[in-house]
Amino acid sequence: MDDREKLLQEIDDPELSSYFYLDLSTERLLEKLDAIQLKPDQLSNDMPFNAAVKGYAGALDQDGHPWIIKPTTGTQDILYQRLCTLAFLIDHASGTL
Repeated sequence: MDDREKLLQEIDDPELSSYFYLDLSTERLLEKLDAIQLKPDQLSNDMPFNAAVKGYAGALDQDGHPWIIKPTTGTQDILYQRLCTLAFLIDHASGTL
């Protein structure tokens, strides 16, 4: 049993585990994130006020889960977001939350 599976067992909350994608292997998570499709949701009630005033918007993925999104303004923003995704995948693989 790897660290992610141990964490999944310790949490013992299917909804929380699904929210953080702990119920997926790291390989499956990478596939899911690579194929995710977000649709802007102008009527998002889940948008935190602080995010809204900073230019973020609400979106829904193909499974109907809410997301907070912000347009990128150039290659530096895109690189930063890819590094954040990499950090999330490393945390996921190492079983940290």
